[in-house]
Amino acid sequence: MAVHEVAGPATAGQGNTLTTSGDALLNVEALGEYLGISPHTLRIWRMEGTGPRAFKINGRLVRWRKSDVDAWLEGQREAA
Repeated sequence: MAVHEVAGPATAGQGNTLTTSGDALLNVEALGEYLGISPHTLRIWRMEGTGPRAFKINGRLVRWRKSDVDAWLEGQREAA
């Protein structure tokens, strides 16, 4: 997973992530790679509201903040 750090507003990098304010934004492929699950499973979780919190950029591009994903993972660990 390639993460490109930039200063200032969100800027697209090469690969499947971009960074804003020091926090990586992951698309479905990058998040799937990070978690070791398929993008299809992530799409199902998003529709069901059971996975990490996602948001849309310009009403179209779905992204996850890495910090939100890490917090969600921590909550999953505590629940187990």
